[in-house]
Amino acid sequence: MNVKTKHLLAIDQDSEDSNLWQKGQAFTLRCPNCGDYFLHPSLKAVLPDRDEYDGSTYGYTGRGELIIIRLFCEICSHAYDFSLANHKGYGAANIVDCGLQDR
Repeated sequence: MNVKTKHLLAIDQDSEDSNLWQKGQAFTLRCPNCGDYFLHPSLKAVLPDRDEYDGSTYGYTGRGELIIIRLFCEICSHAYDFSLANHKGYGAANIVDCGLQDR
């Protein structure tokens, strides 16, 4: 699914908030709709490693692990599902626009 956005969800490496993390490399997420930084994460789903294909599970047709994080922008009220998946050893990320949401 191709989602047309004004901005890519992700990286702003030189943000003033990047010093919140004590280890690793920090990135600041931005809303694809308005470009603002005020995104609130909530866990939507975690599917453990599995061998069967199940195309009905959250629109994911691969095998392996799947983590979905719902991101809500407090500025424009858009929500996005940010997914990380593993299929046969390959890692993948996906962003789905969920439209306007009430928080």
